[in-house]
Amino acid sequence: MNTTPAQLPHALVMIRPRSFGSNPQTIGSNTYQQTDEGLAEEEMNEQARKEYDDMVAALKKADITVLSFDDRTDPVCPDAIFPNNWFSTHPDGTLALYPMMAKNRRTERRQDIVDYLEAHYELKQVVNFAPFEKGSRFLEGTGSMVFDHTHGIAYACRSPRTQQEVFYKACETLGYKGILFEARDEGGRLIYHTNVMMWIGSNIAALCLEAIPEKQRNEVLTSLEASGREILLLTQKQVNSFAGNMLEVSDPEGSPHVVMSAAAWASLDSKQQELIKSQAHPLPLSLDHIEKYSGGSARCMMAGIHLPLKPGATP
Repeated sequence: MNTTPAQLPHALVMIRPRSFGSNPQTIGSNTYQQTDEGLAEEEMNEQARKEYDDMVAALKKADITVLSFDDRTDPVCPDAIFPNNWFSTHPDGTLALYPMMAKNRRTERRQDIVDYLEAHYELKQVVNFAPFEKGSRFLEGTGSMVFDHTHGIAYACRSPRTQQEVFYKACETLGYKGILFEARDEGGRLIYHTNVMMWIGSNIAALCLEAIPEKQRNEVLTSLEASGREILLLTQKQVNSFAGNMLEVSDPEGSPHVVMSAAAWASLDSKQQELIKSQAHPLPLSLDHIEKYSGGSARCMMAGIHLPLKPGATP
């Protein structure tokens, strides 16, 4: 019997990097990403693979189900380590594919992974929003959207990678109420992905309220409070340390774990840490290299599986 709350994924798809690096096609919209500073390609990849391998080992030690796939040699995908942007899964058996802004990220979508999920899980339908790319309209999965699966709400901050038309179309198709807002970093630039400044667990909702214009704050905060969750308010400085990029996941026994980078955890004050500890097991991981050169962190590396497991199947 699955005791996992609907909000929490009970398994994770992750991609072991092969061609990791600072992506020149994404750095323009991702202010958290830095250039590679002349690091040798193999050095860049070795460090990323070590952080990835250590993360997977830590997740498995916590008894979290990880479905790890190797990146391919061709095509070259510097951001393949972030599968959450090209697909999402939902408790009703839906898998959705998404339109990506960077051309070299569109080839991250993999039929073999979809086929694997279909073979092991109750996959009832695949919804494909990727054709929106032809009209230069984008919505990058659970980077662009933070889902409250329990209450059927999707939150998104508008950016070049998260466009209104596709967002509301996805919400309509997937059966979620959409709440769209703006969020800006300390420099006044649009935050490229919603999951950089916001995450929702089973009993906690964290967000950087100060990043949202005052006239839009009430709608977002009121909706989160109405869900019954405790609100964890993040500062812009904490967002810079990827404290908004956490994911609460479940082990097979239904025990919750909040996965984040070590930098994100260290940025929280003692009361914030205690709040998380009161609801779940914190799992901080060393991801400094990946964070620096990709502008993404722990949550981005995990595509959550909410699909029901087929009777008799094992992940």
